[in-house]
Amino acid sequence: MAEGPPLRPIVYRLSDRLVVGEHPRGGVGAAHRVQVIDIEEYEKLLRTDPAYLTEDGHIVGASP
Repeated sequence: MAEGPPLRPIVYRLSDRLVVGEHPRGGVGAAHRVQVIDIEEYEKLLRTDPAYLTEDGHIVGASP
């Protein structure tokens, strides 16, 4: 079986979809959610401050 692209879990805030962390350990609480993004989006995340997550899982630099 062929492997797909590497995936990374990130944590974002529900209220405005601001990315607040990565690689969550344990629960993230009611105000946050985990989203898995591919390596291309992860590389965008590393260059974007602040970073927000769109509904379709893309990283952007302004609130969606």
